[in-house]
Amino acid sequence: MTHQEEQAIKDAEKARKARKYTYDPVLFDMINPVPGLEAGTVVVKIQPHGCPRNGTMGFTYVGHPETGRFIGMVRLASLTPVKGTR
Repeated sequence: MTHQEEQAIKDAEKARKARKYTYDPVLFDMINPVPGLEAGTVVVKIQPHGCPRNGTMGFTYVGHPETGRFIGMVRLASLTPVKGTR
């Protein structure tokens, strides 16, 4: 198994355990939308290697809830915790 495959498995496990959020875009995210991210989509917060910490200037990185794969960067105000997770 390669290093990338091992890392993908670890990232997917982290994403499955992470708190889930519903994406409901605020005005900033409506003006500057993330391609492929629709209102009502369930996401998790992720921290890509080498990127500024989540919460810096009110932004956070989001990923797919099952794989942890990076989707984009959105405003923190656009995320609402899903009830019953974690």
